[in-house]
Amino acid sequence: MKPTLALTAVVLLVVACGPGPDRIVVLDIEGTHCTACEPAIAQMLTGVEGVRSATVSHAAKEAVVVCAGDVDPADLVAAVVGYQASVREVKVAPPSE
Repeated sequence: MKPTLALTAVVLLVVACGPGPDRIVVLDIEGTHCTACEPAIAQMLTGVEGVRSATVSHAAKEAVVVCAGDVDPADLVAAVVGYQASVREVKVAPPSE
């Protein structure tokens, strides 16, 4: 088999299978000072490719992110610049209706 054919087969398999179901990633966020930080952090998170939504709560010190199944939670942590973020939980999102 030629290498280009093998590569084509792998690419087709990935496209056919897709990235999997959406996930919900809950991040712990430290370093917020008030509710004005919430939209700034949400904007950072929604700038990550594959993120569908991000809800940030200063009071709960968390961000809840709905994203494609192939989004790496480490990319979400890295996107939160100026605050300390860590992954608390990752779970499969319920199917949308």
